Amino acid sequence: MQQPLPREDSEPATSTSSLNGSKTNKSALLYLLVYPKFLALKIGVTAESSTPNQIAEEQQIGWTVLKTWKFEIRSAAEELESHVLARWRTELYTEITTSAEEILSGDESRTVSMHKISVKETLDFIDESIEFYFTHHVPK
Repeated sequence: MQQPLPREDSEPATSTSSLNGSKTNKSALLYLLVYPKFLALKIGVTAESSTPNQIAEEQQIGWTVLKTWKFEIRSAAEELESHVLARWRTELYTEITTSAEEILSGDESRTVSMHKISVKETLDFIDESIEFYFTHHVPK
């Protein structure tokens, strides 16, 4: 069994002085996971201190964490997740499904086959999107 994701693997997506969320929009992690056996990639958003820990649950069924990004406001993480999913569907013409019993019966609406998706391009796309978003949307 894999160990839970260590906190230091998270990369801040915002500075601590920007985008302080309200009580209903607390900080969150955007995560990118890989399931090598099924050549699958998954993106998701979870509360930073969720119970049960969503990322740990995914790891227990075989997913491996590629990278996480910390957001001070959950809706910003969710917006970026939607942006990545839209890119996978429209620009890369990839269906958001993977079989193998839908990767062991989880919610696979955020999972794609790595046959058409490049891990490096996805990581770069997320990093560039974060940079663009916070360059153009954060109030000065």
